[in-house]
Amino acid sequence: MDLREARQLLELGENTEKEEVRGNYRRLAKEYHPDLNSGNSGKMMEINEAYEIIMKGEFDIIGPWQDYQEWWLKQYGNDPIWGAEIP
Repeated sequence: MDLREARQLLELGENTEKEEVRGNYRRLAKEYHPDLNSGNSGKMMEINEAYEIIMKGEFDIIGPWQDYQEWWLKQYGNDPIWGAEIP
């Protein structure tokens, strides 16, 4: 899925703010979450993927469980105390 497809899936226009992305994601999550509507797990997985693509691609925000090492290196780099040595 590319960024254009992700924007379509989350029903977003061309220029959106983080709050609108989150709002549309939450609205769609309530509608398609498999705990609330059985049989929609595939759609919910697509919505999650679209949200991750947009948040990472447009706003450089990643989830706390994803790309942690990449985030850590970006935040702390080769810092002798907090950072890992970059090969």
